[in-house]
Amino acid sequence: MAIRTDRNALEALPLRLLIIAVVAGLSVVPAAGALQTLQDRSFLDRCAIQLESIVNTAQVVSLEGFGSRRTIDLDFRSDGSLRMNRLGIGGCWAEPTLSSVVLELSSGRKLIRSADEPFVWLATGSHECLETASPLFTLSLTASRLDGGPLVVCEVIPWTS
Repeated sequence: MAIRTDRNALEALPLRLLIIAVVAGLSVVPAAGALQTLQDRSFLDRCAIQLESIVNTAQVVSLEGFGSRRTIDLDFRSDGSLRMNRLGIGGCWAEPTLSSVVLELSSGRKLIRSADEPFVWLATGSHECLETASPLFTLSLTASRLDGGPLVVCEVIPWTS
């Protein structure tokens, strides 16, 4: 196999390398944006699943009756730009969120799930909204009764690592 000798090819090599570098550099920005969007979408999907898990577990605990207890490991960490600001669970009897789980995101958006079929009042042991900003924790749900109605007492158990 013979190597062709072309003096013009050697002169054009730096220009070709420069064009390749510019095109590759211009491709990085859209690719990074697409990756960011995928990470945020994946985070939102995981959050929705975990909120449903909280609501479903609270309803199961409530139906099982007084003293029933379950725990759920929750992970609201994110690799993208979208992050968890705060998670609020339940609240006082007069509050509209007494049967809801509300996740506030860094974008200002809120994801809300409610335990309304069957209805379950979610609150802390002192009958207030449970709030946490920790993205990694275990949630304890215990069935109780207050004035004859179903109450699920929620408690955050921090992870120790």
